[in-house]
Formats: sequence, C-alpha cells, structure tokens
Amino acid sequence: MRLKNRLSVLVIASTAILGYSNYANAAGTLSGQIGVEVTIGSGCSVANSGGDTNTWGTLNFGEYSDLVNTINGSVVGTAATVGLQVTCSTDLPYTLTFNNGLNASGGLRRLNLGANYIPYHLYSDATYTTSILNAPLSRTGTGSLESIPIFGRILPSDQTTTAPAAGKYIDTVTATLIW
Repeated sequence: MRLKNRLSVLVIASTAILGYSNYANAAGTLSGQIGVEVTIGSGCSVANSGGDTNTWGTLNFGEYSDLVNTINGSVVGTAATVGLQVTCSTDLPYTLTFNNGLNASGGLRRLNLGANYIPYHLYSDATYTTSILNAPLSRTGTGSLESIPIFGRILPSDQTTTAPAAGKYIDTVTATLIW
C-alpha cells in the first residue's frame, strides 16, 4: 500500500511539474510582418470649384455705360484666386478645353440679354494674343497646384452697337479637364 501511495504521489508530482512546464513553455515572442501599401492613380482636380455644382470661377467684365473702349477681364475662382487652380499627377499630360458658350455665333462667344448680344473673346495669356477658340490648352502635371489664367476681352469692333440695351448680360462656358 505504501508503494501505491508513493506511486500516486509521484504521478501527482510529475503531472504538476509537467503542467507547470507546459505553462512556462507557453510564454515567448513571435514576430511577423504587416504589408502596408497605397495605390495612387493618375488624376487631376480643380481646387477653386465650389458649391453643389462645378463652378470653376467667374469672368466678370464689370459695369460700363457703353462699349466704345476695349474691356478686359480675367477668370477669378470661387476662393478669389486668379485663374483655374488645377493639380494633376506628376508627369500626367492633360488638356483643358472650353466650349463656345450658350450663345456663340459666327465664331464669337456672346453674352446675352434677351435678344441682345455682346460678343467677347477668351485668351490664355495676359497680352491677349493666344485666343482660346477651339484649341485646347495642353499641359503636363507637376504634382503641385498650378494656376491657369483665363482672360477675356470685349472689343468695340465686334459689336453691332456700342450702346446696347442696359442690363446684365450673361453666358456660360463649359471648361473640361481631360487626362
């Protein structure tokens, strides 16, 4: 009987040691890698668009009593920035096109008030020598914000009358950024 008790004590002690041993072996350190990535697609954005519509700016020639002198203006963005504020991916070729507006006739864009029209021109330079009629502006993205100035001009020589009816003349030109 004593042998049986000793054997039982030995089995209990061995089980306790093995159990403790397994517990001690459970502690340790594991290392592994976590892959981290981001994919950047090529693209462009216009910084001065605003509201619920894609309003990229306004060309407001101001207020005049007649059209006997040349009137100049430039596009001002929604945040009072001059020109269109475009950011395109580095080295991404893009073009900016402009339609002829809602009232074009005879190769001229025209502001309108009812049946009255005031022809005007768009230019891509401050010297008013590079007309934006049907030719797109082609550029390559820098990855940074670029200001693309757009200038407008009303010429007396384009007018059917230099004293048109009083009121607010309007037009809408659609600009399209293609990449």
